[in-house]
Amino acid sequence: MKITATLLILLPALSSFVIAQESAPENQSASASDETPYEIVITGEVTRSRLRDMIIEVEEAFFARFNELNDDDDYDIQCYKYTPTMSHISERVCEPEFMIRARSSNASETTFLLGQGGRDTINASQNSAFAKNPTAMRREVEKYYKILQKKLEAMTVEDATFRNIGNDLATLKNQLENHGQDD
Repeated sequence: MKITATLLILLPALSSFVIAQESAPENQSASASDETPYEIVITGEVTRSRLRDMIIEVEEAFFARFNELNDDDDYDIQCYKYTPTMSHISERVCEPEFMIRARSSNASETTFLLGQGGRDTINASQNSAFAKNPTAMRREVEKYYKILQKKLEAMTVEDATFRNIGNDLATLKNQLENHGQDD
């Protein structure tokens, strides 16, 4: 319905443009007649699936640009797919290197303590043989996330390309969030 209304508005403007071109003098240069003052692109409604795919593409560009500008590898952001425990549905996650390393270190430490065996290892308060949950992991590296936030904000101010990609990403996420609410 929106496309039909848009076409009804554009058709008279387009026909008046064609009439004006036909009545224009023929001695215009070839380069002037080759140029069009605007471009009309008509697309159908974008599906939620296509919006998600576009968000992934733009996120990849966003993080690639951040990693390129960022000089500290601990703050580089990596995206990967994983399948959560007790699920068969893969998820895409983007995390900074410091979080990946912290989780790896926790898993390694937990495995080491479990390998030690014995009651004392499991009951010791300082050396718990249980892996930390996501909330505890996030709390442990909170100060690094604050630094990451400052780096992102600084790059948004300093680099126009990074800022534009971020704006595009925000627009796409907003469109996905509000998809179907315009009708």
